[in-house]
Amino acid sequence: MVARVAMAVAWRCMPRAAANLWNRLRYTLWAPVYDTVAGFGQQRRRAIELLAPRPGERILIVGAGTGADLPYLPVDVDVVAVDLTPAMVRRAEARAAAAGRSIDAH
Repeated sequence: MVARVAMAVAWRCMPRAAANLWNRLRYTLWAPVYDTVAGFGQQRRRAIELLAPRPGERILIVGAGTGADLPYLPVDVDVVAVDLTPAMVRRAEARAAAAGRSIDAH
């Protein structure tokens, strides 16, 4: 418990640049296995159902990660996917390519 509190305090005191670097490193390590441990399929599906995207609309996914939302999005919408971690962006691009769709990934 003390270690958790110490980490929470350290995290709040960490400068923004260091926090971004830490997150980039952490998710670079997680990228190869992220989809097997993250889950959230039902939540992703429901969120996109509530969004009710229409043909031709552009959807911005911030924190796109590996592109796990892509299978739930209609193919006739434009997707802009943004993530802090280049390894995650590459996986999102690969997922899109495997599904035969293109995304604008950054």
